[in-house]
Amino acid sequence: MCYWDRARSADGDLDSIIANENLTGQGVVTIKKSDVVFKTQGCQSWTKIG
Repeated sequence: MCYWDRARSADGDLDSIIANENLTGQGVVTIKKSDVVFKTQGCQSWTKIG
């Protein structure tokens, strides 16, 4: 299983998470310029599109 999250800070505080999801299979994440952290665990390599 793949877990990802976008966050406002790297402090690990749950309140800083903007969006998150557990994936099985492929997924798409839109990372915004205002995001400070994009973190993944157990995922395959990500491919930047655009």
